[in-house]
Amino acid sequence: MATTSDSFSVGDIVFAKLKCYPHWPGKIIGMSPQIGEKSPKYNVLFFGDNKTADIKSKDLFLYVKHKYIYGLPKTDSSRNRIFNKALQEADTAIGSVTKT
Repeated sequence: MATTSDSFSVGDIVFAKLKCYPHWPGKIIGMSPQIGEKSPKYNVLFFGDNKTADIKSKDLFLYVKHKYIYGLPKTDSSRNRIFNKALQEADTAIGSVTKT
């Protein structure tokens, strides 16, 4: 399993892991302040369904670096269609970031 030692910034395209979901592509849109020794949480806007969640850094993985692990298209259910749409949106977002 991949581990993360990356630091993250607002605007980064990532895979985020939530319970009961596969690693899902999204964009960091904010950061919760660090309180005490706790690591910060990042507010992630998920591609495909445009929902948001606060995610611990240990559950975030840079998109480009981990696409070959978590970014394989899926088939069948409606959740998988949304996941595939999310991958396309993430690829588009990465393309616009690398062109600037």
